[in-house]
Amino acid sequence: MPIPRDDEEPLTPDKLSPAARAAVAATCFLGGALIVAVAAGIIPTSESDIHAPHWVIGACGFMFVVAGFLVIVPDTMPHMKNFLGAALLSLFAAVPGWIGFGDGPRAFSGSVSFGAMTSATHPGEMAGRIAFGFFAGLLGVGAAYSWWRWLRSLFGAGDGGGEDGAG
Repeated sequence: MPIPRDDEEPLTPDKLSPAARAAVAATCFLGGALIVAVAAGIIPTSESDIHAPHWVIGACGFMFVVAGFLVIVPDTMPHMKNFLGAALLSLFAAVPGWIGFGDGPRAFSGSVSFGAMTSATHPGEMAGRIAFGFFAGLLGVGAAYSWWRWLRSLFGAGDGGGEDGAG
């Protein structure tokens, strides 16, 4: 798929054909359901292979499920889209929140590439927790705003309920 030029509108779910939307949603549902099934113990996995609480793994799976719903919910249902968006941001905040603030040791690694040069790093646990905690906080603020906006739209405050997004 070509990258859109600056003068072209980006491809969004509402521009996909119904079949393409259904395929994307089904892929999200299936992937998310498999991850949730692992988290719930329905798909057996060795506990030694799991390095996070089951609720964190379940949250990762539900992110895909919620994303699938966001693809198929029509734009004529803005309250539902706002609800799903707030739920997705909340799930996105929970996972790095556990990494940054949860119990237990953490090990972080990373790399930076610039052209043909690559540099590997192994920041300490504190640096990794601070980075994940910071971004969890940003996502949490975004989620709180999304929930506030969704609640305001339900009670007629004129914020977030319309197609134009004004408010």
